[in-house]
Amino acid sequence: MRRLVMVLAAVGVLVLFSVLSVRPGIVRAQGGDTATSPSVWFHDDFSTRANRWRLVDLEKAVVTYDQSGLNMRATPANYALWSVPDTDLKLERYNIEVDAKFGKGSSDARVGVIIGYRTDNDMLVLAVSRLGNVYLGRYYFGVWTDVLPPAKVKLDPTKIVTLRASIDKAHSLRIFVNGQQTGRTTIKDFRASGFGLFALSGKQGGVDVAFSRFVVSDIQ
Repeated sequence: MRRLVMVLAAVGVLVLFSVLSVRPGIVRAQGGDTATSPSVWFHDDFSTRANRWRLVDLEKAVVTYDQSGLNMRATPANYALWSVPDTDLKLERYNIEVDAKFGKGSSDARVGVIIGYRTDNDMLVLAVSRLGNVYLGRYYFGVWTDVLPPAKVKLDPTKIVTLRASIDKAHSLRIFVNGQQTGRTTIKDFRASGFGLFALSGKQGGVDVAFSRFVVSDIQ
């Protein structure tokens, strides 16, 4: 009986040691420092319709799923399209990253991500043109107003363009295109709001873009 008690006690010590040695959520790379991955709150690769993005089917404009992702197309000049997913997620701080690929369209058309969706008539948008012009603006009752002066980056419009916006708890916003920081500002009238995708045709008309990845996560 004594031998059985001693064996059980030894097993208990080993189990306790194993539990204390495991630290969930932390991965130690060999020869490196510990690191944690940011929490992902929303992710869509548009391979299914699970997040039920708002769709449009008009003679002059379309928002639809296809093999390339979520596609937005419009033929009139200065025509805005947007789509939001079916989620109530509203965040005080976040990192939003989107992959987009240009199709046919005017060179001054802009495509991007809604980083602050309040209503259909009030949204904060990060967008880029195929010429590499980067815009941060408020789209308010059909009128675009720049929040920052447009910036310029080098990009290949035939390849995927990655846009990223990161806002911290102090409401300091940083914007990136293909990993290059293009602007920084503080959102003075910030309030937790939704997010989505956006396209605006140019003065000569025509915009065509396919979005293939959309991720909302905690800031690193």
